[in-house]
Amino acid sequence: MRPPPGPPMGRYPPPPQRPLRRKPGEADPDGESRKGRCLIREEKKVPEQKPVLAPEPEKPAARNTKSTDYQLLNGIRVNKGFFWLSALVMFLIVLATISVPMYYVISNRINQPEETADDRTAAAARETKSEDPGFDAAPLRDSFQEIKSAALKRIDDPATMVEEIMAYNAQATGYELARTFSLEGRVKTATREYEMNLFIKAPNQVRQVLTMDEMKVTSIYNGVAGELMANDFAKDRSMDRAMTRAQSVSLLMSAMPSMPLWQFNVDPSFIEYAGQRSHDGVMCHVLRNTALPPYVIEHFLDTETFVEHYRTLDGLDENDQRFTVEVSLKDYQQDGEFMVPTLIEVREKSAIEVTSSFQVEKTRFNQGLLPSLFSLDNS
Repeated sequence: MRPPPGPPMGRYPPPPQRPLRRKPGEADPDGESRKGRCLIREEKKVPEQKPVLAPEPEKPAARNTKSTDYQLLNGIRVNKGFFWLSALVMFLIVLATISVPMYYVISNRINQPEETADDRTAAAARETKSEDPGFDAAPLRDSFQEIKSAALKRIDDPATMVEEIMAYNAQATGYELARTFSLEGRVKTATREYEMNLFIKAPNQVRQVLTMDEMKVTSIYNGVAGELMANDFAKDRSMDRAMTRAQSVSLLMSAMPSMPLWQFNVDPSFIEYAGQRSHDGVMCHVLRNTALPPYVIEHFLDTETFVEHYRTLDGLDENDQRFTVEVSLKDYQQDGEFMVPTLIEVREKSAIEVTSSFQVEKTRFNQGLLPSLFSLDNS
């Protein structure tokens, strides 16, 4: 078959020729003209204009409360470090409050001396009530409880016990401040009753005057020797003779409540500690006095009040017979700054036994007593 006839040759332009391949990096000279014939178009995009707003204020950075704070009651927040520091301080305060008293209790328990047999005996004796109706030391025990406790702690040291007991006795009785005594009262024996005046001067001078009706008996001890004078005014008779050693010591024993303290102040070497003993249900410190040989005197001082309530003398008289004197000092009463026994009971034993009691009615201290009162020449 013959092909359909086409347009005559030469009426239409020839088809475009494919451009030659460009070398890398070479510009395309027909690029602009070819854009219109391409299906792809490139449009220029205009950036969208946003409205200009006022800058927002800067917000403070949020606190990280989760890791550094604790939330307490009512929304209160506490820093962790401050919370634990406060807890540590409170713990230390509580620990100190508990541990310090415990330390003192334990240390006092360790340093406390072991209880001795004498301590147990003293405790048992203090619980025993005295059966003597004439002596009631309950007020004195309350007053000198602290003194008693301090003395009992050193009961195992006799060398210092004498000094301590004498110091406490001086504080309890006031006798260290007294240089003279004047006592007035009545003396009763088994058959007679006298009015008595006592004049005492430190350390060991005594003048005793007994008066009954028309009779007067005077006994004087000047610290070395004694003299006894008796006057019967009704019969106009008198007697004067020297006192024996036993009579002189007996006078001192019955007339001087301050005897152990004054003797200790003169010469402490004559006073020694002899332990503790119970007398009439009262536990006592016993002081042995050897200042008046050949006799030995023992003074019994209450372990609680440190006042003397009993003393004894033992030895041989001039006839080599056993001679003893027992003196009870009772019913102590306060007279100013002095503690004075108002009842003195005396019992002498030798060939015969003589008992007497002196009821004190009036006392005076630190009066000016003339030396002639204690002179044997002017008696």
